Amino acid sequence: MIISRNYLVGLIIFISLISCEKDENFNDANEQTLNNQSGFIKNFVATRGDYQWLVGIKNGIDTTYYFDKNLDKKYKSDYLEIKVNANMTNDSTVIYKPLPNDIPTTDFKVRNIEIINIKVVKN
Repeated sequence: MIISRNYLVGLIIFISLISCEKDENFNDANEQTLNNQSGFIKNFVATRGDYQWLVGIKNGIDTTYYFDKNLDKKYKSDYLEIKVNANMTNDSTVIYKPLPNDIPTTDFKVRNIEIINIKVVKN
């Protein structure tokens, strides 16, 4: 069986796209958890009426965002300061932003977490 170069290149690209959906393997257990991390809740607007609530953890001047699909609505308040314990999962979520015509477009991707405990530090 002869496989064309275009087919092979397409297959390689397809496989690389699939592997991008899975997060990296972990060598350190500490990389898989957030333990009593100080952070905040941040709202990202996907379209009018559609919001994505993320947990932001600051590290110096950088901020790493995480998504928990089961975040309780009582914590959905922009810039709510929190302490959080969470397990990281091996998948990610695409965060969207609205185009001028309010159609969502991909903005960036964040790692998913499962929150174990969350405590409000400051409203």
